[in-house]
Amino acid sequence: MCLKQNAIELEKKTIKIVFPDIGYPLKAFPLKRWIYDHCLTQEEVADILGILPEDFKRRLKAEEKFYEWEIRPLTYLMGAREAFKVIYFPTKGIRKKVWMEVFGKYEEQE
Repeated sequence: MCLKQNAIELEKKTIKIVFPDIGYPLKAFPLKRWIYDHCLTQEEVADILGILPEDFKRRLKAEEKFYEWEIRPLTYLMGAREAFKVIYFPTKGIRKKVWMEVFGKYEEQE
């Protein structure tokens, strides 16, 4: 197996561990702060995620789950560390597991 195929397989494995099919809600206030600090609008971010702006706002307000195919573009837009701050993980154990999978060494967040 070539190096590129290995990298693709590792990415698929990591994606499944980090973002199982259940999805995660996003923290509304930190996300909105990041959006406005970077001179974007919620409508622009919704467009990047591939969802309607009304749906984006409703899901943030109701703390509904966002799935891997919606969180991935957000992660590319914000950067992994910033995106990690706006994803709500149900337990500290899951949060730590995801951090270890993505960054390798766990450091307590502020």
